[in-house]
Amino acid sequence: MERFEYDDDASDEQNFIAWSLMNADERDGVGQAPLPQEEARGLFNELKESGWLMRSREEADQGKSESNW
Repeated sequence: MERFEYDDDASDEQNFIAWSLMNADERDGVGQAPLPQEEARGLFNELKESGWLMRSREEADQGKSESNW
């Protein structure tokens, strides 16, 4: 399964569209209907604010090494 990575060079809207398409594909794969756009936007914003939306693996790895100090 492909993992969404937030792209700092793209707009928030572009990131939302990419995430929303991936989320809809994932939900379809398990027999669930895609989220309505308003609900998807709310979930995207919650995930972004909480730090659950991963940035590049390099940045994630950097955060791990910094926390080991």
